[in-house]
Amino acid sequence: MKKLLTVLLVFITSTIILWQCAPERVEPLSTEMKNVIATLPDSSMGIGYINIGAMQESPFFSIMEKDWHKGPMHSEEYREFMDATGLDLRKDIKQVYFDLVPGIDEEKPEFLTLVMGKFDPEKITDYLMSKDEDQEITEQTFEDYKIFLLDDDQVSFSIVDNNRLIAGSSNLVKSWLKGLKQKNQGIIDPDMLNSLKYKNDAWFTLNTEPMIGEILDKMNESSEGERLAGLKSVKNLNFSMKVNDELIFSGVGNFSDNEKAKLFHDALKGFVATAKLSLSEDRDAVDVLNKIDIDTRGDQVLVNFKMSKADVEKLMEKRSRIAQK
Repeated sequence: MKKLLTVLLVFITSTIILWQCAPERVEPLSTEMKNVIATLPDSSMGIGYINIGAMQESPFFSIMEKDWHKGPMHSEEYREFMDATGLDLRKDIKQVYFDLVPGIDEEKPEFLTLVMGKFDPEKITDYLMSKDEDQEITEQTFEDYKIFLLDDDQVSFSIVDNNRLIAGSSNLVKSWLKGLKQKNQGIIDPDMLNSLKYKNDAWFTLNTEPMIGEILDKMNESSEGERLAGLKSVKNLNFSMKVNDELIFSGVGNFSDNEKAKLFHDALKGFVATAKLSLSEDRDAVDVLNKIDIDTRGDQVLVNFKMSKADVEKLMEKRSRIAQK
């Protein structure tokens, strides 16, 4: 858990650039996005969105493609899957919504993921079932939809139509499918979305109170736990990105009071300073990190960046070294 939190902080702080005193206009939610969000479960712990299509059209997509030749998407098994199903995950997935809902065990929230793209339901399910030699997948029908259950019925998925696939905790998948039939609409706290600056390319908002205390309790013996103690008072976090010729990031952490926000602000500043020290022999990398600005506004910690492809590539090149600090 310590390593995971460290990596997350590396990602956040290493991609932050100059906070502008006159912030840009907050983008509104599109009608299409409002309609999709309305189908997601109530009482969300967190909700997010990624516009894969926008990423594919940006110069940053080539950074991800560089590593693909090493991964499963260039294996013989993947080629077989692609030929049998007609689905190429690199091209046919266009949008992803994901949702976190408090579970019975607060340490293990339930999740739901809605994938939008181009699917052939029959080809995909026929292929998956033909490969299920150990009979780990159970098929059932619910509200006239086929559901495929995995992991002792705890996780399931359903290919709803040619454009939508829903996956996640089995009870949430069923609830979502039932809502389609009954035209039920979920209720998402508008405050979770209103403060997101960018809403068209990628965003995530998280109510941290149910989980952050448990994480930090496990870290309280370490120096990282002491430095990040301010996280115990964070109420929610939101991050959003806009992708075109540059990668523009906006992040806001809302804390219980000004003092706790300042404590976390100082911890992030210290983390960035340590990262710069570790890369002191590489002037270009330090110049990228020097663009980082972390600010406070009352009980909020504000982080923002505007990063070029070259900046991202430089940090990717140095990411393992930064993560060790």
